[in-house]
Amino acid sequence: MRVLSEFISDDVLSNLLIEAYMQEIICGVYRIFSRKFYKNYLLSGSNNSDEKLVYDVINYIDVHLESMENLSALSAEFGYSYTHIAQKFSAFTGESLKSYHTKRRFEKSNEYLRQGYSVTKVAELMGFKSIHAFSRAYKKYVGMAPREYKKWAEEDKKNLPQPAENF
Repeated sequence: MRVLSEFISDDVLSNLLIEAYMQEIICGVYRIFSRKFYKNYLLSGSNNSDEKLVYDVINYIDVHLESMENLSALSAEFGYSYTHIAQKFSAFTGESLKSYHTKRRFEKSNEYLRQGYSVTKVAELMGFKSIHAFSRAYKKYVGMAPREYKKWAEEDKKNLPQPAENF
């Protein structure tokens, strides 16, 4: 409503306020569409230690995705065997620990490719031993080669409507 009242106003500073409001709207819309839409596993509020463990494992994977050598690092971090953690994870989330980790790795890979990182750099950041291993795994999981995805993402970005420079 404030934007509309400024359009009607003859005040000298109305154009400046309209521009600021429009930038606020654009930033808000951008934030909505750029948020990561990951499956959230919320604690039910119970004192269930297994549920808290699973929640902590998800957070740990999300935060340490790039630096984790393998999932066995979870054992050292949480003080439980990998098997115990994996069983609890599957019981609470309905997906295996390995599939969640793999899914997050390739979601992060896609994010880096959309940001313009080279395939080689993404493979390195995601902890693959070689670009070939990354490309094979990526194609198997995503269904297209990382270079194809990057090209597609760049084309898709070009086809998006660009914001007007003058309001």
